[in-house]
Amino acid sequence: MFVKNYKGKLIRFRVYANELVDRDGFAAMEAISADVPGTLMLVTCENETLNGDYLNRRVVFARPLD
Repeated sequence: MFVKNYKGKLIRFRVYANELVDRDGFAAMEAISADVPGTLMLVTCENETLNGDYLNRRVVFARPLD
């Protein structure tokens, strides 16, 4: 992945984990990223219910390469 910072510098990231967590699983997300400084987490919803809510969160973790 590539992310441009506020100074316009392009920063490269490499995915190191792709996890499905409970919708309130922020502690699990923090535990996965704790050992990798500068982790980028991309979070989206998954497993929609009949009432439009979501049961889970898909989280992709990436580490900076530069």
